[in-house]
Formats: sequence, structure tokens, C-alpha cells
Amino acid sequence: RACIRASKTREHAMENIQNILEQTGTKTAKIKMLLQLGMTRKQVAEAMGVGYGFVQNVYASVYGVARPRKFRSDAFSFDRTFGVEMEIIHESENKIRTAIRNAGVECEIESYNHDTRTHWKIVSDASVDGGFEVVSPVLKARSGLDELEKVCNALVNAGARIRKCCGLHVHLGTDDFKTDIRVWKNLYKNYAALERTIDSFMPPSRRHNQYCRSMRVCDWNAKIESAANLRMLESAVTGGSRYFKLNSQSYWRHKTVEFRQHSGSVEFEKVRNWILFCARFVEFSRRNTVKTGRKTELKKFLDADLVNYYNNRAAKFAA
Repeated sequence: RACIRASKTREHAMENIQNILEQTGTKTAKIKMLLQLGMTRKQVAEAMGVGYGFVQNVYASVYGVARPRKFRSDAFSFDRTFGVEMEIIHESENKIRTAIRNAGVECEIESYNHDTRTHWKIVSDASVDGGFEVVSPVLKARSGLDELEKVCNALVNAGARIRKCCGLHVHLGTDDFKTDIRVWKNLYKNYAALERTIDSFMPPSRRHNQYCRSMRVCDWNAKIESAANLRMLESAVTGGSRYFKLNSQSYWRHKTVEFRQHSGSVEFEKVRNWILFCARFVEFSRRNTVKTGRKTELKKFLDADLVNYYNNRAAKFAA
């Protein structure tokens, strides 16, 4: 049934394209509409039967002059906002709150909610047996990592533990691309393409999990290609559920993209590295897609330290 739905989605997309091509408007107007469907400049040029340069000029008039598409890993600067949700095992919310406060970080115990605060909060989580969730406020870049390190150290010192039921969710701000369907398509495509490589450095409990399901749904690439906007993309691939390894539903509530796959952790190095992995992944995906799902693709957006770190993680789980 999923494949039948995918076929119908592709047919609908083709109908939209054909309807635009048959309109009596100018070539420029048609090109703008085709670009808004999420088609690449090359695809638009082929569909319209015009030169790539013509399409590029229209593209530039709408989106500005495109910067070079090549992502320079060595020039990456971490300046994106982020947030974390850390699921932990501990017998006392009060002790965890006290430990975080003693580290010089504001923290409160609250009832279950999805509200963004200016302080860290401790909330219940039905998926965590014997524990709860520690949620950050909006943090930013290196100063945010410094605050996160204080909280991680406080959790370790307070005796916080991790079980298979625990996860680490990372949110990254999307102010620079908002609902730009081209970026969201790249995010979906890249995660689906790299998912098996990412799985290799995750524990088995986070490879197949009801709370972070696979992005590689039936006919995933065609479904992504056919979407004209973010709502259509979510409907086609995730059915509007947030329980996927990459979650775009968080955009509508928090203006973020959420990465849900990582296993729970209170080790700062492990948490920091995953945040940087996700931040580099987002920055790369703003203008680029991977060609394969092989682990060598990681070198396109990770620095040498992160490549080595995740290669070692994969080797550990393969042993």
C-alpha cells in the first residue's frame, strides 16, 4: 500500500509539472513555479527546453546569487542554536536539580510539557522506565557547549545512569532556511542515504526503535522528490509523525530540526560530538546531497577528528 501511495504521489507531482508547462504565462513565471515545486535548476531547464543559464538567472532573481555548492569541512564554524533532551535513570529529580544548580546552571522541576524555557528543566518521560528527562533551554555555539559540559559533569557526579530505553535528542535551529523545501529535501535525502552508515556507530537499540524509526521508507527518494512543500514532505515520508530518526515536526513547535537517533548519554564528549555531527550535517545539507551512503561520504562534512571518532565507534559495535 505504501508503494501504491508513493506511485500516486509521483503521478500527482508530474501532473503539477505538466499543468505549469501548459500554462500561457511567460517562461520566467513558469520557471519560478517549477523551482517552488522543489525541482533543481537542471531539471527545470530540461523540462522547459531552455538553457541552464536562463534558469540560473531566474533562480538568482528569486533566491539571490547562489554561493558555491561545495562544502568546506575545514572552514566550518559552529554558530547554530541548539538544544538537547537527555533521558536518564535516577531515583531523585530533586538530587539532579540540586547537582545542576550547584554547577552554576539554573534548573527547575516541571510537569510534562514541550515549552521552551530560559532554564534547564526536569520533566517526566513515559518512555524512560525508572527515570526522567533533562531538557536544555536554547543554547548557542561554543558557549552553549560550555554550559552543556557543566550539566553533563553534574549528572555524572550525581550518579545519573543510562539504560537501553534512554535516548539523546538534539535540536538545531533553522532560522537560516525555515521552510525552504530544497533544504528539507536535502536533509531527508542525506539522512536516508547515510542511515546505514549512521546505524553502524549506534547501538542496536537505536537502529530499530519505535521512537526513532527509519527514514528509508518504501520508495523514499521518489516521495522526497515529489514533495512541493514541507507539509507534503512530512505526509509522504513520515505520515506527520515525530518518531523518526530525523524529525521535522519540531519545526512547527520549536523552529528546529530534531535528531532523535542517538542513544542516551551523560558523557560530554559523546554528546558534544553528536551535536557537532548534526550541526555539520545540517550545514552541508543546506546546499548539498551525498552521492552514496558509504562511510567515505562522512569526510564531505566532518573533520578528521569526528571521522576517526565515528569510525572507532563503528568498529567497537562491529566487534
